[in-house]
Formats: sequence, structure tokens, C-alpha cells
Amino acid sequence: MMACLQVVTVFLAVSCCICQDSNAFRLRNPILRGPATALRKSIVDFHCMVERDRDDDRNLFYELYKVNDTQSKGMFSTLDNDQPEAKFPVWIKPTHEGYYYCKASVQNRSEVMPTYSSHHYLAVIEPVEGAHVRSDPSPHELFEGTTLRLSCSITKGSHVSYTWFFNGRPVVDGIAQNTMSVHNTTITDSGDYVCFASNAVENTSIYTSNSSTSITIKEIPREVKVSFTVVKERDGHYWAQVVCRSVGGTPPITFALFNNSEGIDEQNTEHLNATFLVPIDLDQHMGELMCQASNGKTPQHSSPMRLEAVRVGGALVMTYERIMDDNFQVIRLQFHCQVERGTLPLYRWFLNNVPLTMRGPSHWVWSQDNSTLLVDLNPSMSGEIHCEAFNSFDKDISVSSQRTLISKEASNRLPVMVVAVVFGCFFFLVTVLTGCCFYGIYKWKHNPDKQNGRSTEMDDMKATCISEGNKDCGENTSVAKEVGADDLEGEYVDEWPEIEEPWN
Repeated sequence: MMACLQVVTVFLAVSCCICQDSNAFRLRNPILRGPATALRKSIVDFHCMVERDRDDDRNLFYELYKVNDTQSKGMFSTLDNDQPEAKFPVWIKPTHEGYYYCKASVQNRSEVMPTYSSHHYLAVIEPVEGAHVRSDPSPHELFEGTTLRLSCSITKGSHVSYTWFFNGRPVVDGIAQNTMSVHNTTITDSGDYVCFASNAVENTSIYTSNSSTSITIKEIPREVKVSFTVVKERDGHYWAQVVCRSVGGTPPITFALFNNSEGIDEQNTEHLNATFLVPIDLDQHMGELMCQASNGKTPQHSSPMRLEAVRVGGALVMTYERIMDDNFQVIRLQFHCQVERGTLPLYRWFLNNVPLTMRGPSHWVWSQDNSTLLVDLNPSMSGEIHCEAFNSFDKDISVSSQRTLISKEASNRLPVMVVAVVFGCFFFLVTVLTGCCFYGIYKWKHNPDKQNGRSTEMDDMKATCISEGNKDCGENTSVAKEVGADDLEGEYVDEWPEIEEPWN
């Protein structure tokens, strides 16, 4: 038993000595410091040091390594240098980019395990050069609705950041990316696009390169319409002046005119309309006109329009509407004229056979063909008013409407026809109601069903009395018969109990 205790004591003593010796020679992990970025073909320094106690005078050996590279990038020994910190100068190449670590060990003491620092990343910067913007689609002109894609390429540079500008303003969606897209483009997306490429070394040296391109978004012609007017030449011939028009579209636009699907003429213009002259005969159907507009995309067409110029003729109807104030007084009249025939009629108005201007203190002629007149009722606008319709291409031929007397008093007076109709309806209703009343009274007084009903009732009473063996049935019945129908009309209900009492 004593032998075992001695062995355990010796073992513990040896283990304690070994632990003390190991603690005395273990190294702390070194600390590696260096730049985060370095310019290509420059020299940068990495520093590595192990924090030691003051009484630790061991010589340390430092080595600099790149991760996944067994070849040392530098070595440093405190035996040969008085500095406690290792310094590793490195000539920077593109291949030097990556993670680095430092290895520290005690010289000539292999029993002390080496220690390692944390990884440190180094980015190798090559100044950016040769920025160039490309567009997809490649032409700098494209149509609205398409997607514009821009890319910014460089000939040299690493760790490059990109910033996009549109008409001098930064595009947020394009920051730090070498591409940007604009979906469903419109004409507002036309302008100058600039790409700024940049990189920097330790935020002290900044290198930039930029490129710009001008993009034009073309608007497709839309809402193409066709219209025409008629022009009379001095020699008496007529021409249809046809106008093709587009609401939108980026010039130049090519307008083409068709008649019955057959091409007549075309024009390339910087405007949104084009004019064509087509010979025409009056009062004849000359075909179906249609316009086509194109600026490089799918052609747009107008609705077909009948090419026919009919001279004014037939009846000219003038109608009007009353406009009242809050007191139901007529203060204005709105007239409208409509001719029975005529493709391109124009109208003019007359008051007391004096032509009215387009606008005056108390009237206003409006609508495209002057067919509507608004009149304020006042003494200056009293009299006879009428309108005339004439051909827009030939003012010598005209049609007149009937004349109407206007004044404020006449407009607020009920027409005789209206009064007659209202009075007649009232008289008719009174007559009908009176006739119904008299007819009801007559039917009440001369209703034979009423009398027959009472006689039948008396006979039924007599038969009941006889069946019960009552000898006085005849007298009572005779008494009842002596009562006439005329006497019972007013008192029939009140006397019924007296007639019924003897039978009880």
C-alpha cells in the first residue's frame, strides 16, 4: 500500500513540472496588420507581432503566408533585428490578392508549438480605364414600349464601382452596377445617359473613367384621322383638300393616302399632319379615304371616310331651348340649325335681317360649323331671328329657315296651344266625374233587383210562419205587404224590428 502511494506522488510531481514548463514556453497568437487595398506595382508593408511579457527574451521567428500557398511571402527574425515587430515588404502583383496570415515560432526551440494570426484580406487595385457605354438594342433610337438595356464596360480596372446619371441626375437603381435597364420606355426617357466607373486605394487615391450616350425614344403615331374640305377653283373645278393627322408620333412621319385601298400619294414630313389634293365631283360618291402614318414601326391607319361632297338643300329646321334662372324665368335661348342635305354646310344667323357677328354683348355663335346660337333676352335682342345654311366651298347657294319672334315677354308667356290643352283636359276631367256621380244616383233609385229582393224576403217569412202553425200569419203578412217600397227606402233598417216582433 505504501508503495502505491509513493508511485502516485512521483507521477503527480512529474506532471506538475511538465505543465509548468509547457506554460513557460507557449506563445500567444501573433497579430497581423496590413493595408486592405494596395495599388498594383506598388510596395506595401505587413506587420506581425506577438505580445510578450517583459522577462521573455526568447528570439522569435515570423513568416508571412498567403492562404493556400505553401511558399512564404516573407521571413523575419528578432535575433537579427532589434525590432520586436516583424515587417514584411511586398511588391504587389495581381496574384497577391487574397487572404494572408502570420506564423510565429521560437527559434531553436522545436518543443514550443508555433502560433498563427487571424486572416487578413488584401485587395489589389488596378486603376480603371476605358469606360464605354453600350445600348441594347444597339441603335440609339428605339420605340416607346421597348426595354432599354445599357452596359458599361472598361478596358482596365479592378474593384470598380459604377454610378449612372440620366440628364445630369443620378439613377439610384444603377448605383454600383455596370448595367441598368429601363422598362416600358416612353419619350420622357430620351436623353443623355452617363456611366462613371471608379475605384480607390485606401480612400486616398481615386481613379475614374466615364462614358456617355444619347438615347432617343421615338413615339409611335397614334389616333390617325382623315378629314377633308372642298375647294372651288376659278375655272369651276372642285378639289377635295384631304388632311391626314396624327395625335402623336416622333417626326419624321410618312403619311400615305389611300382611296378604296389604292395608294394615291404619300409625304414625308416633320409635322404631325400632311395635306393632299384630290379631284372631286359634287353630289357623287368618290370612294373611301384612309390615311396611313409610319415613322419606322408598324404603320397606323385611320378609319375609312366616305369621299362625297353634297351641296346644301332641302328643309332647314331651326329649333331652340329655353334656359331659366332660379325663379323659372326664361333668360336665354339656345338656337340650333340643321339642314336636310349637305356634306360640309356652314351657317349664319340674322336678327331682323341683319347678320350677327360671331360674338356680341348679348349673343354668341359657336360650334365648328356655326350651327348654334346662344341669345340673352334683353331689349337689344328682340325681333325676328332666322338662320341660313350654305356650302363651305360655295357661298352663293344657301337655304333659309323660318323666322321666329323672340323677346323676353313672349318667351315667358304661355303659348295659346298650351293653355287650351291644359284647360281642355281640366274640363274633360270635371265632366267625366260629374257624369259618374249622376249615373250612380240614377242606378240607386231605379234598381229592380233591390225591390225583388225585399218581396222574396216577405214570402219566405210567411212560409216559415205557416209551417210553425201560427194563425196570425196572414194578418201580419198583409200588414207587411201594405208597406210600400217607397216607404221602406228610408226607414227599412229602423222598422225591421217592429215587423219582426209579432212572429216572436
